[in-house]
Amino acid sequence: PVIFAQRRTGRQGRPFTVYKLRTMRPTKAASAEASRKLVPALPQAFRSRHEEARVTRLGAWLRRCGLDELPQILNLLKGDMRWIGPRPLPVEDGAGVVSGQQSWRRLREAATPGLTGLYQVAPLRRELGYADMCVLDAYYIHNRGPALQARILARTLPAMWHGWGGRRPRPVLRGLWGETSLSRALSRALS
Repeated sequence: PVIFAQRRTGRQGRPFTVYKLRTMRPTKAASAEASRKLVPALPQAFRSRHEEARVTRLGAWLRRCGLDELPQILNLLKGDMRWIGPRPLPVEDGAGVVSGQQSWRRLREAATPGLTGLYQVAPLRRELGYADMCVLDAYYIHNRGPALQARILARTLPAMWHGWGGRRPRPVLRGLWGETSLSRALSRALS
């Protein structure tokens, strides 16, 4: 099938089905379980980085441009998502939440998930980790308003055009985002 459906956590922790274009070759249950055991500490959203070998050539291009998310317009029409907000995490990520992450998850679930957000428009976001995503989501939730949303929308098309996050950056460019402090990175993302 061309459309990939996955259960994600939405507003107030309510699960819903998110739709995407399939970008990876299907895997057998045994190899998927082996992959989960290989990297158990990472949430599923970050574990997928270790499964890059399954991504098809067309899938890599779709991901780089963000076009694999196009079917999520159905989620917008159904009211499960908005244009801007924290990305919805897979339901199975909630099972491994440790006590320190519970307050962050509750804060995150207070907002309706979105197609794009601060994390998605961060230059070289592939260099950012899970904790950085948490901070960016919390910043958005606490500071959301028309000005911040306009900045995020203005950066979404350039992020898609340049493929920020869809591929590994050249080592020369790493210092632009990955090696700076998150506070400096935040101010850079919002300027």
